[in-house]
Amino acid sequence: MVTKANHKKDEIIIGTQDKDKDVNIQIYSDGNWSNLIEVSNDVSNSAQRGFDIAIEQLSGDALIVYENSDSSDNTVAYRIWNGTEYSAEQTLTTTLTNKAARWISLTPKTNSDKIMLLVLNDAKELYATVWNGTGFDTTKAEVLSTNTVSYNEQHFAFAWEEQSGEGLVVYGEGNDLAYRTYDSTTGFNPIKNTIALGDNLDAVRMCSD
Repeated sequence: MVTKANHKKDEIIIGTQDKDKDVNIQIYSDGNWSNLIEVSNDVSNSAQRGFDIAIEQLSGDALIVYENSDSSDNTVAYRIWNGTEYSAEQTLTTTLTNKAARWISLTPKTNSDKIMLLVLNDAKELYATVWNGTGFDTTKAEVLSTNTVSYNEQHFAFAWEEQSGEGLVVYGEGNDLAYRTYDSTTGFNPIKNTIALGDNLDAVRMCSD
């Protein structure tokens, strides 16, 4: 389950994923539930979260990204909730191997409509690209790793620095925690740094200062 309160509107958007691999989105506002929509009935595996939701910090619109097929392809689907209605489904084609997405993560940037998307697929590949408020800027997209530690656990995270506006991504690779910085102009740093853990990384969370 994903629950996001909207700081611009009197509403909460909730996404659920069930054992039948369905993803449903609905809105809670003024004590009522409404606008229920099933965006997917075929995520890759109910044991991993094949969707996420983030609120644009300036507009208050919600970005919903999800896997809508467990077949082997390199796409994910997305919609926008603008407070009144959902947009039509659109497709993002990644540069990943043709494998289903296992984990999807969205991280909004303060004082901006930018949102960082991370996708981990069946081949243990980790992909990142930024939403700029109107679409995904694939010119800065990157396959961060072609051999992360696992697709079973969410061993990756991204956070934005509050003052500089730059970002940091971390993920598990072998027995290391790998990390790379993100620059809003040039994209991800090609240089990967690592911290030896001595064991596999199973989970990580980051919070902006």
